[in-house]
Amino acid sequence: MFIPDCFKKMTNPRLTNGALLRYLRGNTSEKAILQVAGIKTIDSKTDDSSTAMKRYRLMLSDGKSTFSCKKFLY
Repeated sequence: MFIPDCFKKMTNPRLTNGALLRYLRGNTSEKAILQVAGIKTIDSKTDDSSTAMKRYRLMLSDGKSTFSCKKFLY
């Protein structure tokens, strides 16, 4: 497999295994390294485009677990 030189120099910090579960259990002070495993646009269900919000579904991974969440942008 060919990998361009510009990508070979990039560092890959280790993900913080188990951080998502700890965060969901209330440990919000940890500075975790997570990976965005996916981003998907969610279509608005309203007919009025002037009040429609942009919505995205994010899939996050800590190397052990994945978590999917919605994000709203006005």
